[in-house]
Amino acid sequence: RGEQEREALRACGNITGRTRFDREGTAKINPKAGYFFMNETMRREFYQGQWRLEDCEEHSIFLGQGDYPLKGMHFVLEAMAKLMPRYPDMKLYVAGNSVIAHGSLKEKLKLPAYGKYLLSLIREYGLQDQVVMLGRLEAAEMKERFLKSSLFVCPSVLENSPNTVGEAMLLGVPVAASQAGGIPDLVTEGKDGLLFPAGDVQALARAFEALWDRKEGEDGLCLAQRLSAQARKTAQKAHDGERNYQRLVEVYGEIMG
Repeated sequence: RGEQEREALRACGNITGRTRFDREGTAKINPKAGYFFMNETMRREFYQGQWRLEDCEEHSIFLGQGDYPLKGMHFVLEAMAKLMPRYPDMKLYVAGNSVIAHGSLKEKLKLPAYGKYLLSLIREYGLQDQVVMLGRLEAAEMKERFLKSSLFVCPSVLENSPNTVGEAMLLGVPVAASQAGGIPDLVTEGKDGLLFPAGDVQALARAFEALWDRKEGEDGLCLAQRLSAQARKTAQKAHDGERNYQRLVEVYGEIMG
């Protein structure tokens, strides 16, 4: 897939993107191509609804995908192991394909290597009751899980602009995300989310603790609530469908001269 994308980028004359990461990456592959900034519009379901602290399941974590190593589910398990003594009621909900599901020893032997590794971590850290694999979810089901979760985590080691981060921010779900690829262009540390170095389990655990700290500031809000409110403002501007459509029209106008 990567080689096909590289081939397509070499062949085109113009590229739209939305992060410094994709701009720098595409420039290396095709320095002659025109580059036009344009944000992305999310699925319509995520423009309605709002996360509220009082409605969420306390100490629950939502991960949008965990079926291959780049998505970093193993980092989340390791962070949870560090926090279990303090938060024994923690739950991790994982959407998407399950690489750990099996009903027999024969099925377990057929699991991919990463699935077996995740199972070994779950067993080692005693997280059998803390991990819930949700399978593939439709947009409405994803939205429901977002709103029930106390935070959304994106622990990837490689990303450009993950849609799940945009969806979480549109709903106001507190976000903890790695400083990978284009993510720092979506999330501003301490303003509308928390960022941590990719693969840094200690920093990830600290981000969870910070988002679960219910100490209120002078504004009467805890950190999670403040980040939630600002995340919605950031995402509503970045993912404004009408605004993005007008930008697309502008891009075509510029290309056509």
